[in-house]
Amino acid sequence: MKKFIAGALAIMMLGAGLYLRNARAIQIDFAWDYDYTVDPACSATLPVNCVSGFEISDAQRLLQTVPNPPECQPGVITDCINPNGLSVGIAASAIKGPPYGQQTFSLVAVGMDGSGGLVKSASSSVVATITPGRPQNVRFP
Repeated sequence: MKKFIAGALAIMMLGAGLYLRNARAIQIDFAWDYDYTVDPACSATLPVNCVSGFEISDAQRLLQTVPNPPECQPGVITDCINPNGLSVGIAASAIKGPPYGQQTFSLVAVGMDGSGGLVKSASSSVVATITPGRPQNVRFP
């Protein structure tokens, strides 16, 4: 299948996005751009040779499956995609806990080939450091 990730793909760890979720896990926010010009989004009228969404993984497992953002509706303000061009700021979050330290996260585009079979792009990756959550409810006795 044609090159999936055609635009400027920027997976980033948002500084404000790393925050304590519970005692042993944090939320990691990802954002990226995707160019649907060559690789169109799947739809009811285009069920094959299309991009159905994305997958975020770490070295151990799949963390999050992310569908394509919804298509823009005229007159409606929403977080939407340009189904036939560059979409900027597609975003997703994943909850991650131990192991701590540097970890590599990868993002792939997932699509359907001409016969409806699942295909995946090469991965784009980013390295982030996972640390334990901070203490909560700090107080003097």
